[in-house]
Amino acid sequence: PQSSEISDSYILTKRKSKTEKSKGGRPKMPIWDDYSEGEEDGHGHYGANCHYCDKGRWQRGKPSVMEAHLALHCKGPVPEDIRKKWLIEVAKRGEKANNDKDDDVPIGKKVKTVNQSITSHYRPVNMLSSQQSADITKALLKAF
Repeated sequence: PQSSEISDSYILTKRKSKTEKSKGGRPKMPIWDDYSEGEEDGHGHYGANCHYCDKGRWQRGKPSVMEAHLALHCKGPVPEDIRKKWLIEVAKRGEKANNDKDDDVPIGKKVKTVNQSITSHYRPVNMLSSQQSADITKALLKAF
């Protein structure tokens, strides 16, 4: 009888743990601790509502925007440690963007920048042959 009780409790525990498992997918980023989840847009993304003010509302919560809001724009009573935490994250992201220069890219991967203007697609008039010049003149005379 005891082994039966053990197996029954084991089965119940297994069933319970299966139903309590998360839905799967990528875990929420830490910024969501300071926002409430809004409605799902049908594609696995959710709206976001700031816990500290009424201005921080988005139909689709983007972590970088949410972090910047708490660090720089939120007029609500954001605790200083939370504001500082997100300010550091925003600063790190900005620093990383500033460090990503062309010098860091291998030479074979650099994108060549060419100053182009509309005139770079045409040849100067003095480069036309006499035949080309005659053909252009003839075409212009026919047009008028």
